[in-house]
Amino acid sequence: MLQNFLDCVPQFRQVCDAIGHSFSQPVFAAGLSGAEKATLIFGIYQRTGKTVLAITPDEASATRLSEDIAQLCSSDSVSLYPIRDLRFRSAESSSAEYEQKRLSVLGRILDGSCKIVVSSVEAALQYTIPPGTFSYNTFSIVRGECYEIEDLSKRLTRAGYERRSQVDGPCQFSVRGGILDFFSPQSRNPVRVEFWGDEADSVAFFDLETQRRTQEIEEAFIAPASEILPDSKEALVKILNEAHSKLRGKQGVIAKKNIESDLERLDSGLNVSAPDRYIPLIYKFPATLFDYIPDGAIVSSEFIKQKDVLKTLRVQQNEDISMLFEEGILFPGCDCFNLDFAEYCSILDEGNTVLVDSFLRSVNDLHIRTVADFGAMSLSHWSGDLETLIEDLRDYAERKYSVAVLCGTERAAHALTTDLLNNNVNAAFAKDAKVSPGTVFVLEGCLSSGFEFPQAKVAVISQGRSNVSEKKRKKFKKSENPLKSLSDITPGDYVVHVTNGIGIFQGIVKQDVHGVIKDYISIRYAGTDMLYVPVTQLDLVSKYVGPKDDKSVKLNKLNSTEWQKTRSRVKAAVKDMAKELIALYSKRMRTEGYAFSEDTDWQRDFEERFPYEETDDQLRCIEEIKHDMETARPMDRLLCGDVGFGKTEVAIRAAFKAVMDGKQVAVLVPTTILAWQHYQTFLQRMDGFPISVELLSRFRTPKQQEKILTRLRSGEIDVIIGTHRILQKDVLFKDLGLCIIDEEQRFGVAHKEKMKEMKASVDVLTLSATPIPRTLNMAMSGIRDMSTIEEAPTDRRP
Repeated sequence: MLQNFLDCVPQFRQVCDAIGHSFSQPVFAAGLSGAEKATLIFGIYQRTGKTVLAITPDEASATRLSEDIAQLCSSDSVSLYPIRDLRFRSAESSSAEYEQKRLSVLGRILDGSCKIVVSSVEAALQYTIPPGTFSYNTFSIVRGECYEIEDLSKRLTRAGYERRSQVDGPCQFSVRGGILDFFSPQSRNPVRVEFWGDEADSVAFFDLETQRRTQEIEEAFIAPASEILPDSKEALVKILNEAHSKLRGKQGVIAKKNIESDLERLDSGLNVSAPDRYIPLIYKFPATLFDYIPDGAIVSSEFIKQKDVLKTLRVQQNEDISMLFEEGILFPGCDCFNLDFAEYCSILDEGNTVLVDSFLRSVNDLHIRTVADFGAMSLSHWSGDLETLIEDLRDYAERKYSVAVLCGTERAAHALTTDLLNNNVNAAFAKDAKVSPGTVFVLEGCLSSGFEFPQAKVAVISQGRSNVSEKKRKKFKKSENPLKSLSDITPGDYVVHVTNGIGIFQGIVKQDVHGVIKDYISIRYAGTDMLYVPVTQLDLVSKYVGPKDDKSVKLNKLNSTEWQKTRSRVKAAVKDMAKELIALYSKRMRTEGYAFSEDTDWQRDFEERFPYEETDDQLRCIEEIKHDMETARPMDRLLCGDVGFGKTEVAIRAAFKAVMDGKQVAVLVPTTILAWQHYQTFLQRMDGFPISVELLSRFRTPKQQEKILTRLRSGEIDVIIGTHRILQKDVLFKDLGLCIIDEEQRFGVAHKEKMKEMKASVDVLTLSATPIPRTLNMAMSGIRDMSTIEEAPTDRRP
């Protein structure tokens, strides 16, 4: 749909027409920044059909640009090509993660699945595996075809895979009888091939954690696992011997020793210690990212800044290479690992290139063919306030602008379209429609910012980048095998014997007792005490649960009364707690609570306005809470989930449901800052609905607090958010129906006593990322109901 808006911009048509000609000189597109660049790049791909390589000055800007482009099209069509850390010294350690990502991008370019590549200029100029070598080491295994496992093992080794006893990461393979496991960097899942003789009888993905097959497939593709692949080990030996024979001088003597060390490793069947330094020798004609997109379009963002970055990088590289020359690690003929600035300029001059910049600048290093000045204006993203949006849209309508509004999910777009129509704004939801002056289209998707093209009278308003991803969410699997026996305990673990207390599990030993040999569990206690428990009495031993620090765990002594005293103290404490809980929960069971009605149309409309995609866990927790609210028994449910997993949204929906039945909601939080944050979140989510939300904390003056309390007693306030101030005697509700407590464990004893009184008559929802052991034990034992959110939102960052 945004393509139709771009077609209204004459400068965009000018750029696309220019790069459509073969061997055209660069076009300069001025007046573009931020999200406008992403839109232009996506538009070039849509209009020309060419694979687009977008180059930025650094990795951070490349990441931002790729995220913006991914919001405009399928995220599988966009790839970020990262910088690779080269390792020259054998003692240096580096992660292969970025190399694997680069190989994945290169493979997807060759198979046509990647249409837009975003890279920093440093990454784009780095040498990598040539396309021919990549294709030569790419092959597939088809179910039903015949292969020799030994031949496949050799091909995997030649393609850079590491042989392991078990595959636990990318670029590894293992062979166990007639089973071949491998994990290609181009695949999201490892693959298991089961052979019947020489026939690939079964090909399937498998799970790294459980090592169990998950999904049957017909064909598995294997791509290279390294950017440095010599033709063979013999060829590498020949290359190193030739380099060795050419070395002269004092530094040459040191370099020879390093080469001799690597030759010895190869002779003993090992790989060279740091192969990155031999890239110029292994590849006679090293390739770069540009060689993978020979006929594509190149979009170079902020070329002048790229030039400065490359200049600084060159100075640093010269210093590093000089130092490595002195150490004999590098030597003449083995000292160049990327293209230089002049070669980069030559590529830009010869290809279908668009230079993009915020301002019109003079570029002396390139031969600019034509200039297109877009004159775009960046707009701050829409905050979600409906009145502000309506005001802006009416202003655009008066000026005959065509406007696109991006607001996250398709569901949210439909809801916003309804709101705009209800406010007499001529809006429509459409994925593909004809753009005309004065039209407003609401679309799914988000950008980091909005923008407008004043000359073409086109504007794009965005709600800000969301976590919505086109990728299918991987189903979150919960552990199905909790610890149930000593089979999961290893020697050295702490264990607890029912009558003897805490000891250390030493293993299983055989003992001859009265001529009968049996298996016994060996447990070491304090001092030299040892206890042997027959395996037939496993029920007497359990795994120790508690702090694992050796200093904090005290071993018991055998034949001591210490453990019995500890058990007696615990039993007494449990009895006291049980009496208290029985009294509280028997009162709750006898109390006739309020049964909320089923969801209304407003409830469904409210939930559709959530700008993100809910996780499966969130949806399940919401249903569990609603079910509790719709029963006559007062709810007491613990909602447990990590920070950022979406507990607040679940609580907001419960609060909305309570208000829809005319009930008031109290949200109790431990700190003033958290109260303010929740207040802002509730206001934003409930904007547009006739719900009154107020804050009661020290942020309010005594006069404001008195006014709030008066309105609360009269029922004018639907949702009150505050600290322990809510628990004071002067705070009275007209009809409280739901109490939401955030991080209950951070309140004091006196506050919790007040909460207990509240729990006896109203529905209570407790939120916690770190519940205290007592609260968690009550939930796990069934005394309190518990809902857990274990699945992180899509694309959530720590």
